[in-house]
Amino acid sequence: MDLNDLDVVKAADKGAEMTVRHPVTDDVLLDKDGNPVVMFVLGSDSTVLRAAMKDRARKQLNARKTKQFDVDEAERLGSEMLAICITGWRGLSENGVEIPFSKEAAIDLFMRYNWLRSQVDAFINERENFFKA
Repeated sequence: MDLNDLDVVKAADKGAEMTVRHPVTDDVLLDKDGNPVVMFVLGSDSTVLRAAMKDRARKQLNARKTKQFDVDEAERLGSEMLAICITGWRGLSENGVEIPFSKEAAIDLFMRYNWLRSQVDAFINERENFFKA
């Protein structure tokens, strides 16, 4: 067995396409043309996310000395960490208007749509989503 074939970092850095699903029925969400709504994501083992997590840990250690824990700030930081893993999307819209991709737009969506944040979080943490069988 060649361990290089199991390089989880390389697979996570390559990314994968996540189909967005209805938060209750689990049906695939479709755009106005009937195509699946998708987000392009990096895995939790990606170099981008791992570097961001190290940076966040350093900042939190320094912040512990000066201020108390803030739940709202923690939620935003969690959304920021997930947004780092998003490299694009297709078919996301609100009120009939397509949402242009940006990291800030991703953070905003994750803050307002907890179910979407949960889907992305679950997807990026499943290594099998980043390996071709």
